[in-house]
Amino acid sequence: MQETEFYLHFIEGYHEEEPRRCSQAREIAFGDYGEYGLLVHVDPPCSGMWYRNSEFDMHYLLVSAMFEGQSISPIQKWPMNVYVFAPLIEDPEKRDFLSLKEVKKIAFGEIHRRLEREVDLNEKVITQEMVVPRKLRIDRILFIGEDQSEFGNELKKTLSLSFSSSLGVSKAFLVHMEYEKSIAQNLALCLRGGERNADQIVHYLERALQGEKDARRRIDVLFLSDDELLEVSLVSKAFFECC
Repeated sequence: MQETEFYLHFIEGYHEEEPRRCSQAREIAFGDYGEYGLLVHVDPPCSGMWYRNSEFDMHYLLVSAMFEGQSISPIQKWPMNVYVFAPLIEDPEKRDFLSLKEVKKIAFGEIHRRLEREVDLNEKVITQEMVVPRKLRIDRILFIGEDQSEFGNELKKTLSLSFSSSLGVSKAFLVHMEYEKSIAQNLALCLRGGERNADQIVHYLERALQGEKDARRRIDVLFLSDDELLEVSLVSKAFFECC
């Protein structure tokens, strides 16, 4: 049976938000590839001025599972990491499908049964005060732009001091990107070279993130092909270069 009431905690987004009570949850299709999420009524509502340049409050948000293999309809586990989207149209509750142009990702979040945040003892990414990077290789990637947040700039400084010529990394980028068949943006450490030292690179990244307060932040590690290096160079400067 689908849970119809729960609480949404905002983890990272355009600005800080208090937890929202979610009710009237129902499954809805969105995007270009038949993805599914939950359209929920939120209390209190979110300000439309923050997210869609509207004077009207937003009483509905769309949440979808962050990680592959997890189901949000029905909700598979508690707590669950989710992407949070704002519908850009009026009366989204009257729709059964929302296109990419009708939603905007505004935050990463977690859904909980209660207002107090629960701890998942089986989820390392939540119980450890560190980020567990994933090593991925995806054929189709859209590079959006360089991460220039305070968090990103500090991370780039730390990694620049850790990287050396012995790792085989010639260039490093920290960028926002999208995978094919996904409407969500990810943060990725993109590297030219260094594949043979992937475990050591991941160790440096984990060590750099040990003091990070947000233990749910996800960072992917990508090793760039020739074509991908050209593509990412068009939208971002390398924060590390080694001749």
